[in-house]
Amino acid sequence: MDYRDFYRGRRVLVTGGLGFIGSSLCRTLADLGALVTASTACCRTTAATCSPRGYEERVRINIADVRGHGMEYLLRGQEVLFNLAGQVSHVDSMNDPVTDLEINCTSQLRLLEAVRRGNPG
Repeated sequence: MDYRDFYRGRRVLVTGGLGFIGSSLCRTLADLGALVTASTACCRTTAATCSPRGYEERVRINIADVRGHGMEYLLRGQEVLFNLAGQVSHVDSMNDPVTDLEINCTSQLRLLEAVRRGNPG
């Protein structure tokens, strides 16, 4: 099976889906026929600049922060997860290291636990 066929018709969740890499991935997956949901916290550096333009009908957008407990709901029924969510600003990490740790570490563990509990397949 060609890897491109693998995604056709599959439900795919992309966290960080409106970031630079995430939005490109969402467009590619949609072109391959995947049923794509892009999850974003809608931070100031993402949604306004990197939305999947031209794919509004093919990429569903969900505003959700990976630090929240709603991720388990988003993961239900998904077949593939691309986890690209994260805080990437060095300046923000220096100004607010606790939030940086919550986004880049604690929330990642919560996401993995949500997958384990809500969508182990």
